[in-house]
Amino acid sequence: MSFKDMKRKSAGSISELTKKVETAEKKNSYQDDRFWKPTLDKASNGMAVFRFL
Repeated sequence: MSFKDMKRKSAGSISELTKKVETAEKKNSYQDDRFWKPTLDKASNGMAVFRFL
């Protein structure tokens, strides 16, 4: 493998890395269902019942 071939491959790998970084930087918005939120009534009051087992 010559130096020219290595240089040509490195330019291609840099462009691949920049594409991967751009896709990783995009913020994916999604609803996180891991946290529970109380349902609100018309007066914006929420209620929860804690039951200890």
